Amino acid sequence: MPDEYTGGVGKEGVENLKKFVEAGGTLVFMNRSSNFAIEQFNLPIKDVTRGLSRKDFYIPGSILRTELDLTNPIAKGMPKAIDCLVRKRPRF
Repeated sequence: MPDEYTGGVGKEGVENLKKFVEAGGTLVFMNRSSNFAIEQFNLPIKDVTRGLSRKDFYIPGSILRTELDLTNPIAKGMPKAIDCLVRKRPRF
């Protein structure tokens, strides 16, 4: 990777992300970046799959029923429950 694309967002970048969220912005994190959000934003959640091997957690192709919080604007127009396809296991 070229140097300008490595190294992460740094302390200043994390503070800017926090300001963005505090001002009403929405961030979406996927796969390993979810751990970044949990740690940097001190979220009251945990990744229950963290540290598990593929043998212990491997569900590609599974369809999971998911309930949405319809009070959140990101779910606007969505039904209360949706089906989600798990394409592959995130890398840890």
